[in-house]
This record gives sequence, structure tokens and C-alpha cells, in this order.
Amino acid sequence: LYMSFLIRNINQADITGITAAAGVSVAEAIKNVFNVACGIKWVNDLIYNEKKVCGILAEGVVSDDGNIEGVVIGIGVNIAPPKNGFPDEIKDIAGAVSDVYTVEKRNALVREILMSFARNFGSSELPDKYRSLSTVIGKDIKVITPSETYYAKALEIDDFLGLTVMTEDGKKKTLRSGEISIRMK
Repeated sequence: LYMSFLIRNINQADITGITAAAGVSVAEAIKNVFNVACGIKWVNDLIYNEKKVCGILAEGVVSDDGNIEGVVIGIGVNIAPPKNGFPDEIKDIAGAVSDVYTVEKRNALVREILMSFARNFGSSELPDKYRSLSTVIGKDIKVITPSETYYAKALEIDDFLGLTVMTEDGKKKTLRSGEISIRMK
């Protein structure tokens, strides 16, 4: 499933929660449609059976004067594996939520994602829901930002959906953006 939707007239304070709301919403929708429990690898990947089954991307729509007019949320879910399996280069990291693809299940998933997003976006329960689905808390991770790459331990997700980490030299940092991977020893 590949889908995108646009949210207009976004409040600046709500921007941080968009990707998290999408992640929680997709996890809830997958549970409702496929009876599969996914976790979230901060900030935008859904994991099932230790494999990535969904990626989420939120992109701001900026006006000429620099104001955010809206946000486009793109979601890709592997409903079922390709007929010949996943390509060799991703078969160890990519997974699917079902063995069988049907248009009915795909359509049900779209409907559930949108309904769940409407409930979750801006909800005071979002941080707790997001924390309960986290797959990274307590794990050693590699942090990749535009300015640096380092190793850390994931400590917690704060109420603003930032990931608090402890670097190898004992410093605490809270990530608001960037990419992480679980550090394999």
C-alpha cells in the first residue's frame, strides 16, 4: 500500500506529532485489519517480526513567505511479500504484515489508517500510545543526523515525542529529528 494525504492549516505546535500520530495510527490499523501487532522504531518505521513493514514520511508544504501551509504524509506498508520474495539486498530487513494481498484488505487498511489518524492527531494520549509501541527504549542505537553520527543508548520518549539518549561519553541528548538504527554488537 502506498498512500499520501495532506493536512492543511496546521498549527506549528502540532507539527512534531504528525509522524508519531501516523505511526501509531498505522500500527492500530494493521492490528485491526490483520490482527498483527507492530512496534515503532523511532521515529517513522513500523516493525513486525524484527523486520520493517512500513515507512512514513512527513513533508512540509511551505508558502513563499516561509509559513507552513500544510504537511503531506506519505505511508508505505508491505501488506504481503512480492511474488518472488523480497530482493536479496533487503530480504533480511523487509517484512510484510500478511502472506496474502487482497484489494479488500488494502482498502480496509486505508480506511482504518485515516480513521485512526483522525482520533490520534492532537490527542493528549498520543505520547503514551507512542511510548507503548516503541521498539528502541533500552537499546543501543546508532544516531545519524545531518551534522554527526554517534552511538548511544535509547532512554525514553518524552511528552513532545523526542527520543532521549545517553551518548557513550555519558551525555544526555533529546533527538527531535534524525535517523537511528539498532546497534548490532
